[in-house]
Amino acid sequence: MKKLILLLLVGWMIPAAAQNRKPADPGKLIEKKLTFIRERLLLDDAQYKAFAPVFRHYENQRMELARQRRDLVKDLRKDRLAQLSDADVSRRLDRILEIDEKMFMLKKEYYRQLKKILPPRKILALVRADNQFRRILLQRRRHRAMERREHMRGLRGMRRGPGQNPSGPQNPVQ
Repeated sequence: MKKLILLLLVGWMIPAAAQNRKPADPGKLIEKKLTFIRERLLLDDAQYKAFAPVFRHYENQRMELARQRRDLVKDLRKDRLAQLSDADVSRRLDRILEIDEKMFMLKKEYYRQLKKILPPRKILALVRADNQFRRILLQRRRHRAMERREHMRGLRGMRRGPGQNPSGPQNPVQ
């Protein structure tokens, strides 16, 4: 009986904890990325003071465009696609292409501004550091997701009664 009550409490707490999880603050992420890039590029104070505002502006605009694009793509998923007319789908696809074009123009302007601040080798190092930061971030997210799945498997294992093996029935002949 105590196990059942404990199991019910844990079962109610996990979804509540997942719902209370706050989304990542974009400002904090940008600052972490900026710190990572500064360390990788070995920027001196003068370079950093010139680079940081350009980087923050670019990242904020890039994130906003990515959010807009992501929202449009969500509308085109299968479950919502059936509800949209061909004209609506066409308008959304045109809007996605416009956002992609804005993203490209933003990137061109960003590199034009960077050329005034950093030498070409540091710009190339910046591109590499940005990609490395993104890979590290994705690895951490995958690792956390894997830990959550393993945690949930462990909780499911608690539901088994005494003598039940998670791998199936035991071989009676040993």
